[in-house]
Amino acid sequence: MVDAGSRVAVHKRAGSPARHTADGYVALQNDRLRTVTPNSVSERPITSADHLADTLETVFDLDIPRPGQVWDKIQAIGCDKAA
Repeated sequence: MVDAGSRVAVHKRAGSPARHTADGYVALQNDRLRTVTPNSVSERPITSADHLADTLETVFDLDIPRPGQVWDKIQAIGCDKAA
């Protein structure tokens, strides 16, 4: 998908959205928003369903109708990986 206003592509890798930026990319990986540039990698935690919905809308220009259900699934994945 290409955002016509900014000419930035949004890709979905393995079910996770990623967006190329001028100096790298931003990707959502489970409950983390990862920003990668040639000089650094940083991660920010996503802390709630509302935070997830806001991140998907502002970073990836995606509107999800039931963020609570998506958040519950993300939380379940996190619990499975921690076990």
